[in-house]
Amino acid sequence: MLRSCDQLHAREPEDNLRGHGCPAPTLLRRAPRWVVYWSAQLSGWGAYFGLSVVAAHIDGQYTPRMWDVLLPELFGIAVSHALRAVIIRRRWLEQGVGHVLPRIALAALVLAVPAFLIESVLVTLVLQDASPILDRTSLDLLGRMLNWTVLLVAWSMLYFAYGYFIRHRREEIGNLRFETANRENQLSTLPRR
Repeated sequence: MLRSCDQLHAREPEDNLRGHGCPAPTLLRRAPRWVVYWSAQLSGWGAYFGLSVVAAHIDGQYTPRMWDVLLPELFGIAVSHALRAVIIRRRWLEQGVGHVLPRIALAALVLAVPAFLIESVLVTLVLQDASPILDRTSLDLLGRMLNWTVLLVAWSMLYFAYGYFIRHRREEIGNLRFETANRENQLSTLPRR
């Protein structure tokens, strides 16, 4: 007698359900990659936003206007998304870390300069009382560009770590399937009694 998939999910471990043609229960299904990506983007930049607010509060520079800190973080999402597009277009996830690391650093630096300039212009235009880019010292300008570079390199390293983890997991699953098929083949060739 056939049992329903709900009954099977309640009684059987997940591995035993494959032969019954039942899909995984909703809670055990993996989220689509785009959901994982955007969740990581928003939570990562949100954490950076939160740390920036805490640091501003500790330094006594906190203002209730969140645009002072939120605008650069929203722009950071756009810039890191552009870096992801470069990584995907150049197929850097398929190459080794040693080969890609200098390219990531260069791409982060190349994106950091316009990101810093655009962010400075946006902050000056949106926040009328913010200090314009021309009023800042050269050391402050260099520090902000370096900050963007470090943020983008750190973001890309986390993106690569996730990509390598997923690829390693897929290879491991493929190897386990191969071993299972090999053992089933060996068992099927044994003489039956």
